[in-house]
Amino acid sequence: MTNTTFPNALCRPSVPTFAIGDVHGQAEIFARVLDHAAKLMDSGRAANVVILGDIIDRGPDSLLCLQLLSQFRRSYKSDLLMGNHEQLMFATLHGDNDLSDWAASNWIRNGGIWAFQNQIGRAH
Repeated sequence: MTNTTFPNALCRPSVPTFAIGDVHGQAEIFARVLDHAAKLMDSGRAANVVILGDIIDRGPDSLLCLQLLSQFRRSYKSDLLMGNHEQLMFATLHGDNDLSDWAASNWIRNGGIWAFQNQIGRAH
């Protein structure tokens, strides 16, 4: 067996890279990370921002996290991937009946109840 090395196997980005995921409704922390990235980009430096999903559910501020993400993406370039929590939300809201019923029960079980509570609070 030969020993093979891979000199380019490690990722060495030429610019700062923010890989942000598993925020789970923690808006204060999310806002600080996005603010740090924004300040760096506003200073004229290039940066990569990759949102890895699971921005919502479990924490107290999922809706605010979505609003922060939306505001950031209007002003700064970033790449966005959906996590399983966003996939469950999307399937609940936009899937066919069989899929949306399954997704809704799984989404609620995984912290998606916030969306329904927010809607109920707005209706009163």
